[in-house]
Amino acid sequence: LGNYILSSASGKVAINQATLDLSQTNVLLSVGALADGDLYTLTVNNLTDQSHAANVIATNSQAQFMASRYALVGLGELLPPATQVPAGNGYNISAGGSGTSSTNDQCALSYQMRNGDFDVEVRLDSVSLADPWSEAGLMAREDLGAGARFAGVLATPSISGTFFQWRSNTNGATARSGSMPVNYPNTWLRLKRA
Repeated sequence: LGNYILSSASGKVAINQATLDLSQTNVLLSVGALADGDLYTLTVNNLTDQSHAANVIATNSQAQFMASRYALVGLGELLPPATQVPAGNGYNISAGGSGTSSTNDQCALSYQMRNGDFDVEVRLDSVSLADPWSEAGLMAREDLGAGARFAGVLATPSISGTFFQWRSNTNGATARSGSMPVNYPNTWLRLKRA
């Protein structure tokens, strides 16, 4: 534990545990509470790799990250890759990809694990027009597989509006129903599971 220091503008954060993961290539740190949207710096010293030479990491090696309640993943092959940047009380999220209308999704997903019932809503400020079916919205997924079952409410940049979309079978086709116009910067979407 003494090889790691985690800090922010507010001071140091407790590191409770450091363990090597099953791949033997990543160290997992169990840390104290982080504040959503704060910038953190991880400083590492005196660690060696597992080679016979036992190469030592450079003194005061650092990595910075922004803490987020939401984990960002790219589903499918994305060009450009997914990015998520805090913006006010929300996020600017962008990615390439073909979307969610085929049997395998290509999109960015900023997610939280949820169990049981939920009722969530989001205000979309805008959706950039890569094509008329570019989309952003709320989605509940069975897992992070590109062909996972899901239910979502999505909005497009303009004339295609908002709609409900789902995939009932893994790697199956998606279906869509409903249509409402968008009203940026005040397009509100809601997804409820009961």
